[in-house]
Amino acid sequence: MATKCPKCRTDNPDTQRFCGECGTQLLHSEKPSTGTLTLGVPAKKLSLGSIFAGRYQIIEELGKGGMGKLFRALDLKLQEEVALKIIKPEIASDKETIDRFSNELKLARRISHKNVGRMYELMEDEETHYITMEYIAGQDLKGLIRQSGRLTLETALSIAKQVGEGLAEAHRLGVVHRDLKPNNILIDRDGTAKILDFGIARSLQAKGITVQGMIIGTLGYMSPEQVEGREIDARSDIFAFGCLLYEMLTGKSAFGRETTAETIAAVLHDDPPPLSESGIDIPEELQRVINRCLEKDPERRFPSMNDIPSLLTRAEKSVTKQEKETREAAIAVLPFVNMSSDPENEYFSDGLAEELINSLSKIEGLHVVSRTSSFSFKGRNQDIRQIAEKLNVGTVLEGSVRKSGNRLRITAQLIKASNGFHLYAETFDRELKDIFEIQNEIAHSIAKVLRVVLTSQDKISLSQFPTASIEAFDYCLRGRQFFYLFQRTGFERAIKLFLHAIEVDPGYASAYAWAANCYSFLYTWFNPSPENIDAAEKSSLKALELNPELAEGHVARGMVLANRKEYEGAREEFERALRLKPDLFEASYLYARLSFAQGQFEKAARLAHQAGRLRPEDYNAPCLQGMIYTELNKPAEREQAYRKTLENVKRSLEFFPEDTRALYMGATAAISLGDEKLGLEWAERISSAHPQETMTLYGVACAYALVGQTEKAIALMEEAVQFGTIQKKWLEHDPDLRSIRDHPRFKALLERL
Repeated sequence: MATKCPKCRTDNPDTQRFCGECGTQLLHSEKPSTGTLTLGVPAKKLSLGSIFAGRYQIIEELGKGGMGKLFRALDLKLQEEVALKIIKPEIASDKETIDRFSNELKLARRISHKNVGRMYELMEDEETHYITMEYIAGQDLKGLIRQSGRLTLETALSIAKQVGEGLAEAHRLGVVHRDLKPNNILIDRDGTAKILDFGIARSLQAKGITVQGMIIGTLGYMSPEQVEGREIDARSDIFAFGCLLYEMLTGKSAFGRETTAETIAAVLHDDPPPLSESGIDIPEELQRVINRCLEKDPERRFPSMNDIPSLLTRAEKSVTKQEKETREAAIAVLPFVNMSSDPENEYFSDGLAEELINSLSKIEGLHVVSRTSSFSFKGRNQDIRQIAEKLNVGTVLEGSVRKSGNRLRITAQLIKASNGFHLYAETFDRELKDIFEIQNEIAHSIAKVLRVVLTSQDKISLSQFPTASIEAFDYCLRGRQFFYLFQRTGFERAIKLFLHAIEVDPGYASAYAWAANCYSFLYTWFNPSPENIDAAEKSSLKALELNPELAEGHVARGMVLANRKEYEGAREEFERALRLKPDLFEASYLYARLSFAQGQFEKAARLAHQAGRLRPEDYNAPCLQGMIYTELNKPAEREQAYRKTLENVKRSLEFFPEDTRALYMGATAAISLGDEKLGLEWAERISSAHPQETMTLYGVACAYALVGQTEKAIALMEEAVQFGTIQKKWLEHDPDLRSIRDHPRFKALLERL
């Protein structure tokens, strides 16, 4: 005799306990001497391997609900798996309910559609009523949303179209679901969406809207007429469908609130926030579909599901077209290769690429990938088409710089990603004093090749240079190279170079802003002296005096005011910077940090999300999001943020193995995701290499606090404070430090600050 494995369907000897193919425990049916199946065990005694109703061998319990328990079982008669729903005795004892079940299931069984789970039979065994249904291996939509935080537009539309088509077929046959919700949508391993439990909600309708204390439908997905106990039809399913689509795109319930009363009030009177307020960019057509589905008055909703899948397809096509157009009008400027004999001239080649990024970013209608993202490919010998695909751009600008004394040779070539063809190529043999003209010429040529029409404002912006002095420009390029190291010595060297730039050109507003940022970082993390904060103040004020519209100047001013605890003024400066330059990463990210330190977590989450969109390859913003969602107690969003952090950290370390900031941020992200081994490996890798780097000490202390190594964490935090950390409010809110917050030594640290 052979026993078929319930998982892989392999035949195994009847005496074998585990499948020889996949290792699954085999479920042997007990057979009496007559050769017929036993009648089986009562429902209350069901366990793994037991046989119910003489026919169904229990494989696993899938869950519990208001109706009863759901099991995965092997139908021994047909040798196929089924889902087995055992109905609670208090529900089954109502004959009227059972009769209605039977009638409704006859209707539900008529639905034969790939996006609807099949209902089989309602039966009784030893006074236990049960329903058999199609078993589908996969994950319910609720779990998928919880796992992802929110679904991508592509995934959400794919699932919504399938659910819409399944509902349309059911409605055509006169069957209304009445309890459509994410838990009743199952996504199988092929990505096919299946609607479950058709006919069950209506069967539970008896007197009023409850049977045995059960609400017919699920609050948060029920239509207004359903909540009020009025007559319902297919349009109630359409309302629930709108709730599904909203939740897939935002990760939040459209109407779910903390209490039942608040949820009912929201369904009856409130509109969910527009998707645009959640920072989600979707076609207006899709927002209109959702709005119409969620109309309070059923007469104003779609009259049927028939048109909705085609409207979603149209929205999907508009997204695809929009993405294609956006991609074609997007460009990445890779770091220019230093071809000079002196390797120290790398600051100049990097600076030229960065200035081109800044110049091209001024052109309206042209999307330019950020410095962080494009510079992550520095030194990599990778195919241009692969780089373009990862950065989601249609074109890539690359080049080289040879600098010898006052002579320059610059080559620049614009490459179309789809075929690798050169759209533009030019070599400039000029003097150093011509560098701004070269930048301007390259920018104009790229706009012309990409058929981007330059507005009069674009032309003015491109003709404006931060300084007229090549020498000052050169000093500033050198300073920025050291600034991006984010280390004490880096900031100190950068300040000297920015001050040299200011000596040469006292009207160089950007140099003042960069100097102010250096002083602020030194004050915050390394040396909280009055001299540093005063210097930051003077430099930021001078930058804005020279150029009141310099967004970077307002960011620098915001950092100074935050350090002086003038928080309202700091917020005004960051807001002004974002109005002047909405795509300035530093404005969104540093403003998010300020909001977090102030305990304004919802605002911080929105700003950090915006920063993450501006630099998809950056690890700072998602790491901050992880901390924010920890404080907001949103585990799904927290996990998603830390996964993004870890992904971006690993990518950064591929190119810059000694990126200490990536290492300690990656350490806390890895530990937060449960990988203590990797987190501690990264923490220990940098703790000895930078013994007096405050930012590093702080990051490593967080890693040890997360794994419960309290003494190590506090010792490192004491060292960090000794070498300059002064952010008391940050220490009070940082969730990584929860485990040591009540320790006397940590409290003493806060007192010192």
